[in-house]
This record gives sequence, C-alpha cells and structure tokens, in this order.
Amino acid sequence: MQSEGRLSVSQLARALEDYLRMLEIRHIYCSPYHPQTNGKLERFHETVKARLNLLVFTSPEALRAAVADFIEFYNYRRYHKGIGNVTPADVYFGRREGILKRRKTQKQASTLGSSTIWARRSIVHGVNWGVNSSLARGVG
Repeated sequence: MQSEGRLSVSQLARALEDYLRMLEIRHIYCSPYHPQTNGKLERFHETVKARLNLLVFTSPEALRAAVADFIEFYNYRRYHKGIGNVTPADVYFGRREGILKRRKTQKQASTLGSSTIWARRSIVHGVNWGVNSSLARGVG
C-alpha cells in the first residue's frame, strides 16, 4: 500500500515500459558503470561530476540549477569531437551536414585566398619562393 498517492519505483518502471511500447521504442538495458556497453552516458556522468565537484552548493535547488545549466551547455553550446565538432542539438535537429558543408566551403575559400596572397606578395616583392629558388635552398 502506498501512502499519499505516490508511485513505487516498480510502478514507475512499468509505466515507462508501457509508454515506450506505445511509442514503439525499444528500451535497451546495460550494466551500470560498464563503459563498454554504456560509454556515452558514463562519459557524460563523469563530465558532469567533474564540473560540479569544482563548486560548493548551498542548497539542493542551487545544485539542480547548476545541473540544468550544464546540460543546456553540453547539448547546445559545447562542440563534441566525436560527432564532427558540432553540438548534440545540431545533430538532433539535422543541422550537422549543413554546418560541416559550410565549414568545408569556408576552409577552401580561405585556403585559396591565402595562396593567392602569397603569390601576389612574391610578384610584388620580386621574391621567388619556389622549391628550386636560391632562397628555398638557403643560398644567397
């Protein structure tokens, strides 16, 4: 018997399972603290703990607010190397490919621009930076 209308953990788990089944989502279980099967979440927990252990919280509400702020930062502003240096939100909302394409275009434009600048400097200053030039060989 439950007092004050609270649900037990098993009742909540059963409700979650029913909800996931209704949405046709398969719930996969893994061993806790076993990075081989749950690596991304374990790494996230490590990162959260490392950040939060740097601070002293005066109340549970302050801790909750700090966790919420970190989750917002982690998902919307922190670039993740493993997914192409974009945010998880970029991947979730389908922006990843567009961002990577734009970066590639910008990189190509800046590379082309810098090689053109060096070519112009060589012509203006009369310097030959080619492989067979005396400057490149250290002669002169």
